[in-house]
Amino acid sequence: MRKLISAIAMAALAAAALASTAGAANPSAQTAHFSVQAIQTSGHRGPNNSFVFTERLRRHHHVIGHDRVQCRQATNRGLLRCKAVFFLPEGKIKAQGNFGAGNNKLAVVGGTSAFNGVSGKLLVHNKRGNRSRLEFLLVR
Repeated sequence: MRKLISAIAMAALAAAALASTAGAANPSAQTAHFSVQAIQTSGHRGPNNSFVFTERLRRHHHVIGHDRVQCRQATNRGLLRCKAVFFLPEGKIKAQGNFGAGNNKLAVVGGTSAFNGVSGKLLVHNKRGNRSRLEFLLVR
């Protein structure tokens, strides 16, 4: 009887250990969450009926980089198909996706230098005038 109880207890401990590791997030995954203020500095028409704009990126009242965004009308009403590159001291971050009409998310599709191999999402929070807050949620 003791052997049976001991075997059941060992099996329960092994099952609990396997369940906790299987449900856990990848321990080697690295995440980063940061935001910057974007202030539009220029805008003009681009190729293929698109428009291009650039923004100065600020954090804690200091300029830390800039971006270049190109958008064109998507097939869906009110949506724009956008591609963006963010130039930061640590490297570039690339994002793309449909934007507008209640959709304020772009997919992060890669980067360079410190951002090499990242993915995740970019949330755009529009403010007054030519300002917005960009919130990066990155995973490697």
